[in-house]
Amino acid sequence: MSSEAICVEGSRYLGLPRHTDRRRGESVLIERTDLDSTPLSFDPYDPAKYPNWPVLSHFILEMNLPSGPHGDSMNQAAKIGVINVSDRASVGIYEDIPGKAAVALLQEYLATPFEPVYRVIADERDEIAAALSRMADVEACCLIITTGGTGPSNRDVTPEATEDVCDKMLPGFGELMRSVSLEYVSTAILSRQTAGIRGNTLIVNLPGKPKAIRECLEAVFPAIPYCIDPVSYTH
Repeated sequence: MSSEAICVEGSRYLGLPRHTDRRRGESVLIERTDLDSTPLSFDPYDPAKYPNWPVLSHFILEMNLPSGPHGDSMNQAAKIGVINVSDRASVGIYEDIPGKAAVALLQEYLATPFEPVYRVIADERDEIAAALSRMADVEACCLIITTGGTGPSNRDVTPEATEDVCDKMLPGFGELMRSVSLEYVSTAILSRQTAGIRGNTLIVNLPGKPKAIRECLEAVFPAIPYCIDPVSYTH
């Protein structure tokens, strides 16, 4: 299966995403810029082998993402969907700031170019579900990020729409995001974001404020390749 190489920059070695080539017995390459410039192999499955390592100031990780609906083009960039869910942004009353913030973060985290598939839609459960389904099934996005619609109000229905279209739910994403957000605001307990898998696509709900989007995406990002890797090999 053809794939697109994605490079990820980060700040910690613990909890590194898995390199898909580990299936063939290879390991992750890390650049230890805080210690020296010598690359070395590192087994992310067993960080206990390196108990004396400090927190790394920089690492470069390559992960393989599917390049198309059937992984049939090495030259086709991976597609990542971003949906900003907002009644007012969808009709132009508010500027679409959260969705743009999510795209900017992905561009910051992923050194290899990807193709954004972008939508701004109203807080309507059926419309959100339809957009998620289309991005996953028709546009072949390997990852879909939603922003907004995760609170307790009657119009906040993004988690419900996500559950409507997913084959499997991954509640640990929401649990971690709420845990991280609680370090900043006590109202984080009201947030209901979650994540799930539809076919070969991982869907992750994020909050609607740019600051919270960064905090939450930074927290769960190391886990994302663990989902994209196995589901992308189902063809």
